[in-house]
Amino acid sequence: MVVSNTASLYYQLLGLDAQKKIVEQTIIKRKQLLEASAALKQAGMLTKTALKQTEALMYNAESSLISLILKLKSARILLDYCWQKSLERGAWNFRRTADSYRFSYWSSLPAFG
Repeated sequence: MVVSNTASLYYQLLGLDAQKKIVEQTIIKRKQLLEASAALKQAGMLTKTALKQTEALMYNAESSLISLILKLKSARILLDYCWQKSLERGAWNFRRTADSYRFSYWSSLPAFG
């Protein structure tokens, strides 16, 4: 279960990273569009409403980026936590298995049995 949760979080993290790159590219394009729209507005070829709509689209993309960054941080924290817990559990199980194996091995020898 821990392995599947860790794998799921890892792939979720990869997906969020890909989304973040797309949103960053979208923000760059929206800023370029905003600059072009401002120039068109100054030339009288675009209304103030259209300019504000373009501006709102850019702010929406920036808001999406902030949301994705928070999700990425949360996913990384969870992944680190799951990884740490799986190592602790694995180490504990390994020690427990090794101790029981050592006990059963020594007790199976004729001199110690």
